[in-house]
Amino acid sequence: LFVSKLGRDIVPYKQLSGPKAQLPSPKELMNKFIIKCKVKDESPPELAKLVFLRGAKFKDWNNSLALDVNDMHSFSESKLESLIDKVPEDSSPSVDKQAPVGIDADAEVDSLAFNVDGGARKLLEYNARHLSRVYPKGTRVGSDNYDPSLAWDYGCQVVALNFQTINPATLSNYAMFSQNSNAGYVLQPDYVRGLKDAKPKKSVVVTVQVVMGYNLPSYSNDASRKQDVMNPYVIVECGTHKKKPEGVLGPGPASMAAGIAVDNISNYIHEMRTKTVKQNDLDPVFLSDDPKYNNFQVFVESRDTGSIHFRVMNEIIGKDGIIAYGAVMVRSLRPGYRFVPLLDNQGKPLRAMHGLLCHFKLSE
Repeated sequence: LFVSKLGRDIVPYKQLSGPKAQLPSPKELMNKFIIKCKVKDESPPELAKLVFLRGAKFKDWNNSLALDVNDMHSFSESKLESLIDKVPEDSSPSVDKQAPVGIDADAEVDSLAFNVDGGARKLLEYNARHLSRVYPKGTRVGSDNYDPSLAWDYGCQVVALNFQTINPATLSNYAMFSQNSNAGYVLQPDYVRGLKDAKPKKSVVVTVQVVMGYNLPSYSNDASRKQDVMNPYVIVECGTHKKKPEGVLGPGPASMAAGIAVDNISNYIHEMRTKTVKQNDLDPVFLSDDPKYNNFQVFVESRDTGSIHFRVMNEIIGKDGIIAYGAVMVRSLRPGYRFVPLLDNQGKPLRAMHGLLCHFKLSE
């Protein structure tokens, strides 16, 4: 069936082994179909010839690093966290102190404090040449999500999420893949790709000032509470790690400075909001004389994978309704006034000129 329907567009199996072997580039795979599954001894040989990416069970890092580059692992979110925080049983002190390809073992890294004695370096080394997939744990029956930025930080290329609901994880995913003109591919940071002397970018404090809105949608997430005119306000929060293995990605003391929102080791994201603008969804101005409603400071530990989230709310009697969402990657931000496009309350992109005018300032 595969051959009859897809024919030459299928990328056939080819053993890619050895220290110089590498996976094809996205350009080489353009308009092609890749089949990924586990190939066992009893698998039909006709199928085995069509499976380019072969699932491999994780045993230990020595075994994983010796696999062909088109053999890939799949990790649950819980397994990923345990691998990052775990000292590999198969490593000696001399091996453990070696940095992965592209990471200077003696360099000071302010953003990602790599655990030299843990599996974080092994995971980075593996992902520099292989593919890995991360997926939500099976107990997430409510279709909620883990934070994908932890997997991105350590080079995981395929980070699967539940998309039944809109949540911080899906907003981070939207922000990540809105880059590169929504092409679906985003170039990983240099340190992840194993480039020589590359290291993670320093953490950053982003100062956000929400100036005004443009053509905000005239509805909320509660159909029974539709109004002709909204009473909008905006919530700003940091879309970063909700859970970090202790000692690997913990926040520094500077992040606890007054006025800085930080997602810390206690698993919370501090959020800030603008003032409410009454009866105006066309061009509400959110600037205020009250300083608590202006110049929100957000601490972002991972500049390469961190994002800033916006929730446009409608203030009503009872529970406020969600009008729209927005999200931007920190690494794509430039200082000054910027237009933030919005998604509707179902997570679908709105047409042009629906958005927020914001001022951004970045300081290390």
